[in-house]
Amino acid sequence: QFDNTDRATMTYYKKTGGDLRFAVMTSPGIFGYENVETTGDVGRSNTLVASPKSGRYTVSYFDNSTNQVKWARHEKGGKWNIKVAAQTSGGADFISMAYGYSYEPAISYYDAKGGDLKLSYYSANAKAFVVKALATSGAQGLYSNAFFPSYYGQPAVFHYNRSQDRILLLRDAVDAN
Repeated sequence: QFDNTDRATMTYYKKTGGDLRFAVMTSPGIFGYENVETTGDVGRSNTLVASPKSGRYTVSYFDNSTNQVKWARHEKGGKWNIKVAAQTSGGADFISMAYGYSYEPAISYYDAKGGDLKLSYYSANAKAFVVKALATSGAQGLYSNAFFPSYYGQPAVFHYNRSQDRILLLRDAVDAN
């Protein structure tokens, strides 16, 4: 990603400590670093997106220590506000995140235990993340990509269905049965 001053920014998993890190290029070839989260083994399968409402960076990622999909928002002073977006029983991977008109995150991920595609989205009405299974029956949700085809519409998710060997698109993912 690039910030509003064209500086390169990224999040990454630091394997040696099991930490999720955030980096911003401060001058050519020089980066400044912040820890997003360092407790346990966190940060695998992360995705960085700027919030359209605040312009601040947000990241969704997997916490291997707690089997949780998490979402974090960058705050002033290098602090990160972390929330649990979903609890899994066997892990998650292929995490993707997008924002639509409501300015709330929609996070798609592959739930490893059942091999299911799931979506966690922040509901302003519930003031919490809501998890919905989008595709079940195993090996669905690999390489998921959440996006909003219409800025004012519902999230949609592309994903790979290994059992059918096909890439599928699920539209209106929040209201779909």
